Amino acid sequence: MAGDECELLSIAVKCAERGKGLAKMLMEHCHRELAGLGAKNFFLEVKESNTAAISLYKKLGYEKIFERKGYYADGENALVMNKS
Repeated sequence: MAGDECELLSIAVKCAERGKGLAKMLMEHCHRELAGLGAKNFFLEVKESNTAAISLYKKLGYEKIFERKGYYADGENALVMNKS
């Protein structure tokens, strides 16, 4: 967190636990905690092919603001997303 901005660096849910809403709960908890510390702008990067994560982030109010071409080691693009 820097000023009123923060960046989510990593979130993961075990394969066997997916589909139970855990990632959504984790994200909502992070938003509440960080907002309580003064965060107003949230940023994250996600692999372009990670459609499940992108769908979750959109449901939570994130929007794509930028694309980093060839960002990941495998050459895949990263989508930079923001929620204000």
